[in-house]
Amino acid sequence: MPDQSNTEPFEPRTTGGARQDARHAQRVARVAEQLRNRKSTAPLSRRKRVVSHMVPKVHDKKYSDDKIDLFDFDQVIEIDP
Repeated sequence: MPDQSNTEPFEPRTTGGARQDARHAQRVARVAEQLRNRKSTAPLSRRKRVVSHMVPKVHDKKYSDDKIDLFDFDQVIEIDP
């Protein structure tokens, strides 16, 4: 596992990457707000756009527990050449 203590914060190199990074920061802030406003201590699952690649289990609690909305985390910020 790489040593993460020496990693630098992500800085986009292009204006398009900077725009995507700003949008990503807004999305992260929205999710953080959802978590801060959450009153329950019950388990939490992700509500996401992609389909699970596993066969659904009939009594899996992720189908009945609270969900955090991650629908709009679906874009690449920037590809490092």
